[in-house]
Amino acid sequence: MVPERFSFGLHPIDHYWSRARGACSNTERGNMYILVSLVLILLHLLVLPIYLYLTWHHTYWRKRGLVTARPLTLLGTYPGLLTRKSNLVLDVQKIYDKYKGKHRAVGVFLTRRPQILVLDPELAHEVLVGNFRCYKDSLQSSYLRHAKSDKYARLNPFWASGQSWRRLRTDAQAGISGSRLRQAYNIWEQGGKMLTDYMTQQVADKNNIIETRDLCFRYTAHVMADFIWGIDAGTLTRPLEQPNEVQQMASRWTSYAFYMLTLFMATIVAPCSRLLLRFRFYPKETDEFFSNLTKESIELRLKGAADSTRTDYLAHLLQLRDQKQATHDDLVGHALTVMLDGYDTTGTALLHALYYLAESPAVQQKLRVEILTSMESQKTLDFEKLSSLPFLEQVIYESLRLSSLIPQYTKVCTIPTTIQLSESKSLEVENGMTIMIPNYQFHHDKQYFPEPETFKPERFDNGAYQELLRKGIFLPFSDGPRICMGIPLAMLTLKSALVHILSNFQVVRGRERLIPKGDAGFGVVLQGDVNLEYRRFLVLPVGCLRIEYISIQRQFSGEPGGDQIDFVVAAMFTLVGLGLTFVHVAFAVVYFYLTWYHKYWDKRGVVTAEPLTILGSYPGILVNKSRSLILDVQDVYNKYKDKYRAVGTFITRQPQLLVLDPALAHEILVDKFSHFRDTITSSFVGHNPDDKYVAGSPFFSAGEKWKRLRSENVGGLTPSRLKLAYTIWEQSGRKLVEYIERARREQGDVIETRDLAYRFTAHTMADFIWGIDAGTLSGKVGEIGAFQKNSTDWAGHAFGSMIRFNKTMVATFVRKLFAMRFFPKATDEFYLRLTQDALNLRLGGSGEGRTDFLSHLIQLQQRGNNIHDSVGHALTVHLDGYETSGAVLYHMLYSLSEHREEQDKLRSEILDALASEGHISYDQINNLPYLDQCFNESLRLTTPIGFFMRICTKPIQIDVGADKTVDLEPGVTVMVPAYQYHHDDDIYPEASEFRPDRFENGAASVLTKRGCFLPFGDGPRICLGMRVGQLSVKTAIVHILSNYQVEQTKKVPLGADTGMGIFLNGAVELKYTKLQK
Repeated sequence: MVPERFSFGLHPIDHYWSRARGACSNTERGNMYILVSLVLILLHLLVLPIYLYLTWHHTYWRKRGLVTARPLTLLGTYPGLLTRKSNLVLDVQKIYDKYKGKHRAVGVFLTRRPQILVLDPELAHEVLVGNFRCYKDSLQSSYLRHAKSDKYARLNPFWASGQSWRRLRTDAQAGISGSRLRQAYNIWEQGGKMLTDYMTQQVADKNNIIETRDLCFRYTAHVMADFIWGIDAGTLTRPLEQPNEVQQMASRWTSYAFYMLTLFMATIVAPCSRLLLRFRFYPKETDEFFSNLTKESIELRLKGAADSTRTDYLAHLLQLRDQKQATHDDLVGHALTVMLDGYDTTGTALLHALYYLAESPAVQQKLRVEILTSMESQKTLDFEKLSSLPFLEQVIYESLRLSSLIPQYTKVCTIPTTIQLSESKSLEVENGMTIMIPNYQFHHDKQYFPEPETFKPERFDNGAYQELLRKGIFLPFSDGPRICMGIPLAMLTLKSALVHILSNFQVVRGRERLIPKGDAGFGVVLQGDVNLEYRRFLVLPVGCLRIEYISIQRQFSGEPGGDQIDFVVAAMFTLVGLGLTFVHVAFAVVYFYLTWYHKYWDKRGVVTAEPLTILGSYPGILVNKSRSLILDVQDVYNKYKDKYRAVGTFITRQPQLLVLDPALAHEILVDKFSHFRDTITSSFVGHNPDDKYVAGSPFFSAGEKWKRLRSENVGGLTPSRLKLAYTIWEQSGRKLVEYIERARREQGDVIETRDLAYRFTAHTMADFIWGIDAGTLSGKVGEIGAFQKNSTDWAGHAFGSMIRFNKTMVATFVRKLFAMRFFPKATDEFYLRLTQDALNLRLGGSGEGRTDFLSHLIQLQQRGNNIHDSVGHALTVHLDGYETSGAVLYHMLYSLSEHREEQDKLRSEILDALASEGHISYDQINNLPYLDQCFNESLRLTTPIGFFMRICTKPIQIDVGADKTVDLEPGVTVMVPAYQYHHDDDIYPEASEFRPDRFENGAASVLTKRGCFLPFGDGPRICLGMRVGQLSVKTAIVHILSNYQVEQTKKVPLGADTGMGIFLNGAVELKYTKLQK
């Protein structure tokens, strides 16, 4: 409601309507109509010229009889250029697929500008080579007219036009001719050795994994800095954490240049904007940096501080200065011309070549054999041998074909000419018309390259490269007089790197297969980090192997000289025999170790789920990254559940009893708890002395320590304390609604609900535990703050650690050996600082009198606890209240969005409760029966903790069914598969359906006593954060459903994670429609 003094004369709309309808005179009404008409006419006069400007050329090709790909107003034929929702390559692909085979070329529009798209490779060859004199310039050269202050870009022949292009190309190319590169080959040889030394160090430090994009650019930065300026850039010698100015500036410069290419292309709709915005291709700071670098390098060379006899590009620049009076700017321009080809493009080509080789081990091995055979007894290859490796060239060509780093070439008609569209039809091409050659499409066309997405270097054998180039099909460097002048430089850099890497390392692909994707510009390349594994190996000189083989041949053929190696041959066979014996003995020892317990349950008369060697009864733990332990347990459960109360299983090699009868589960968790006090997670602690906060959590503790830690934690989570702290949840609920409103205004009604749920639980836990506003609901929409990021990383690492520790059951000693820790060190430090700061603020008077968990921690410190105890307790509550509660919340919202009737029924209950007092109190929120039913049903379906593993701590006899009992010894683990009980149709009819009514009339309590409903476990070790989780989820649901209708936008499949659960797999995008009140 607007206060009167700020109303600004606002009146209800019917006031004006009544005036227009009756209170106005005819004159006033007529003036009003005239005014409205004039406004509409003015709008039409403004819009019409803009529309005509944008569509003026849309009939250009139709008038000239050329088939046209229909353009969109403003966007042209390639909408992705402006909308950024697609990529130029992908837009071109759609047109290419539609018209190729029917026409040699089609008319397209780059925003509003007409352009010819070539579909026939022979026509592409004609444009680039046969009729080059009519297409001398490239589209990029037209951009420089608007970049007045871009002096170094103007000196690059790639951007230049007319006669200046020819002069610049001649001057620049002379310094990278084949003969000069041969003389400078030592630079690449030394660079290759430094590369392998750098990789050896990184492999040792990072468990063989190297981020390969960074590796490739470090290498190309090194060789280019050495070749062009005669300096060591330090990219292969300095520590990773030490800033490297040359590489930083080179990366900033090239990324800016390629970004500006797309920006200049997009501004074709209004070229004048380039002048107004003072566009430039190279950033000013990199111009200054490379200008100073060139000046200092020349001064060093002239002073004799550097080798003055060196044949490198700097020597060529000095010749240009002395013989052709080249200015300093000319020299910098030439240096950057070579740097552009040799650093970014070559580095990206090397990255793709290594990735494709990692994906194709057979191809990699074939290339390695060629390299090692050429090396013979030498450790290196000279320039001539490097240049004459046919399969190496085939590998590079095939990698260039797949990556197509420059995916299209755009030429400008400089002399009017004619294109033959068919035998009877031709097209007049006017001066200034642009022609696009889509070489990416040619390279990926199955008509020219069968199985185009498969890496097959053999398709380039027998000189196929030249034939495909002549036909216009294969154009990685373009063709004709404007073919990339840096080809010899790029090929030398690529070959040298591949030879040094493959002769020393085996390259193995990481866990996930990467697929090249469209970037924000005009390429389709590998995105993000490219983590490959590099396995170092020793190679015997190939010549030695050949000599041994020939000698053995002579021995068995009776040739002269055979008698001299009788002893050598005998010794060799003896060594082989001893080696095989050692391998067999070692194998037998390992096999017996892995299978030693496989008869454990048979000896005790317990039916056993047949184990696999190493893998045990749950193979997904070790070998199948896409299969969850839950699914392996499900297979065993389904097979035996109707026959036995429990069966013997093995987690890797460790015996374990799987409980199939819920009544037996209740007996273990509650009635006979004293015999099963500890959990398997307590064995995960103590392998790293720095992992102190996991050791301070009762969830990971055993014996009396567990009892003490649990008692300390529970004291801060009692119903009476939560009731006093309830205002925290109430305020959080209101902030949640405010965040949803902001998200709806900025992004629309559809909101990613997984993120929303974790934002809410992060906010409530930050406020309740540490008394801070984490900013997850008050910051920018979609922005991830430090608290939420650390919480997500920490929780993800914790659940991942459970998987890793389960895997090490096969050899538990490795935990101590590798000092395995449960929580990452970085988040430990983050939460330590956070807890210290929060305690200091509270003790300093901020938030005094607040009843929250922080006040409870202060009370515990007054009783003798230290800061590390406080952090451990805080993280115990945070683990339950953030991650687990967030998962239940977004699953519950998704289920309610699928079931409108249940959602409406729950909303009705909430609104009825709100109607009495305008808000819901702590007591009310815990006494809404249908909310409890929906919450319990969501817990049942989600089952965030799919099973509970208890360790037998005292000997006990267990009835396993079929008139059999088993004596359990201390140390044996027992698994209670809660997920299987929750999804058993015999216990819950139609168990996969969301049916809250199954929990009416207090059914949850009855089912828990039967051992059938265990979302929080049961007994003395029941989840201590249960009440916090319930309060968080219920509060969020109350505030959301009282304000919004939640609707499903798409089905999200359930997927087994690699750990302990089956959750919604993908973005949970739900629509939030504001309720009319």
